[in-house]
Amino acid sequence: MLHIDNFKNTLKIINNFKIRGLQDSFQLSIYYKKNRLNMFGGKALSDSKFRWFSSGKPITALAVAKLIEKKLLNYEEYISRFLPTFEGSKKNITVLNVLNHTIGLSDAENANKLDSEEKIIEYICSSAQLSDWENGRRAAYQPTAGWHILKKIIEVITNEKYDDYVTDNILKPLSMYGTKTFGEPDIITMNTQKIPNEESYPRIPRNFPKPGSSFIGPSKDLLKMYEMLLNKGIYNNTRILEETTINKLISSQRGIIYDETFQYPMDWGLGIMINNSENKLKMPYGYGKFASELAFGHGGIQSSVGFADPKYQLAIVIILDGQPGEALHNQRIRSIIESIYQELGIT
Repeated sequence: MLHIDNFKNTLKIINNFKIRGLQDSFQLSIYYKKNRLNMFGGKALSDSKFRWFSSGKPITALAVAKLIEKKLLNYEEYISRFLPTFEGSKKNITVLNVLNHTIGLSDAENANKLDSEEKIIEYICSSAQLSDWENGRRAAYQPTAGWHILKKIIEVITNEKYDDYVTDNILKPLSMYGTKTFGEPDIITMNTQKIPNEESYPRIPRNFPKPGSSFIGPSKDLLKMYEMLLNKGIYNNTRILEETTINKLISSQRGIIYDETFQYPMDWGLGIMINNSENKLKMPYGYGKFASELAFGHGGIQSSVGFADPKYQLAIVIILDGQPGEALHNQRIRSIIESIYQELGIT
């Protein structure tokens, strides 16, 4: 049985980072061998909604996987089939290329700042691919553009709004009732590098879903997704996805390739970062020195992480309300994760 008293050092570490001004509030959820524990502090309560940023990306990957299972889509299909103006050098980009970040559309990231869904897709479709790019052979993490593409594909295939489809097919079956695809969070994530502190990305519109960055909810909701993935597609005795589907999502789908965004050799599954690199201890947004090579998940910019480690039947979600810069965040998140492993006795 998990109990808060088992994690005194972990909570001390989180508090020390608070004292240093790296964050104020937090939520921490742990699933370990069918036991669950939720902890929180600062202004946050158990049900408080934080911004997940990119930690929410795997939800869209699950929604796409649902379409694959229904044989309405396959990973090798060209984006241009669903977005006819997605042409030129981009016409051979596939759904798989989007999910494993091998599309090379760096200019398309500017679309995320636009104030309507139509303008975003129009901008992405008119953007240029990097010169000499080879789909699947070069890699560069795309924070938002690829997920706007997936959102549009979901809507074209289902004739439903992305929010409705994801809510009905992923969030509700997983009992993620506190999670929204977009909206105003209860706890504001602050850029703690600036004085006075400023909210991070306050100018980005929040009146429609931006599936690469706009999910909000409590950590205990996101943990349910990782519990389902650990249990090969089953949550609360209900099958959400087939085991073969899960195995593909969480296994290598590109191999270790130098990522031109993170500037580090990394591996990816389908919308999920695999703990497989030449040196996982230095991997950006990694899961610490005790996580096994089987671990998989996704981080959110300088503030959150969710991941599962099948070797230990462990899943962890950490959400913090301060963004202190990449280097400090990587130090902070790894020290918290490593303390959890140590206090569970699985080092």
